[in-house]
Amino acid sequence: YEPAHLRFEWRSTPIALSTAFHSLDGGCRVCGDGFSRLFGFAGSLMTQIHRATFGDLSTEQLYDVLKLRVNVFVVEQRCPYPEIDDLDRLANHYWINDAKGIASYLRTIQEVEGLRIGRVVTRYDARSQGYSGQLISHVVQSSDGPWTLSAQAYLRDWYSELGFIPVGPEFLEDDIPHIPMRRDKS
Repeated sequence: YEPAHLRFEWRSTPIALSTAFHSLDGGCRVCGDGFSRLFGFAGSLMTQIHRATFGDLSTEQLYDVLKLRVNVFVVEQRCPYPEIDDLDRLANHYWINDAKGIASYLRTIQEVEGLRIGRVVTRYDARSQGYSGQLISHVVQSSDGPWTLSAQAYLRDWYSELGFIPVGPEFLEDDIPHIPMRRDKS
C-alpha cells in the first residue's frame, strides 16, 4: 500500500519553516503526560508546511484532513458532533506531512475582527514533534492579525506560550470547556 501523499502531486503551496521550541510542563486530560505529548515540542526542526484553499484541496487531501479531524475530535475525544461544516469552504488549510500522511493540521478563516485559527489537530503518533506549534507560528508570521481561537480550556497555558491571551470566560462547546483567546499584532 502506498499512502495517498506519495501517489498524488497535491496542488498546495509548500513552505519551509525552521523554528525552535521549548518543552512545556503540565497535565493533559487526553493523554496524561503533558502538553508536549499532545502537541509536541522538539528542538530545532525543518518542516515543510503546506497551504491550500478548499478549491485547491484534492479529493485525497480533503479525505485525509477530515479523517484526521474525525479520528481526534470525534473518536479520540469521544465527542459526537458534526465535524464537517461549511466553514471549510471559506478556510485556508495548513498542514505538515510525515511518512504516514498528514501529521498536523489547522485551518484559518478571515473574520471581521481578525483571522480565526481553528481545528488545530495532530495525529496521535505524530505528537511530540512540535508540528502544531510550527503551524500556528507560521500562520502568525505570514498573516495579518489579530488572531483569535477557541482553545480547549486545558490547553490555555500551551496557547499562552504561543502569545495568546484569554479574552473571555470559559464556555462549553460540544460539552468540552473552551476559552476564547486572542493574539494581537506585535
